[in-house]
Amino acid sequence: MSTYRQGENWVEQPGAHHVLTENTSRTKRAKLLVVFVSNTGDKLKVDDPRS
Repeated sequence: MSTYRQGENWVEQPGAHHVLTENTSRTKRAKLLVVFVSNTGDKLKVDDPRS
């Protein structure tokens, strides 16, 4: 698990799977800005099939 602080960033490659994304602080709000760079009409999010 990684903790990102103000001003830090990360990049995910196409097809990346999200196992866990949550705010680990019980007292501070979290904000997340997501920017997609893609072709018009591309699916921006694809859910994994339920097992």
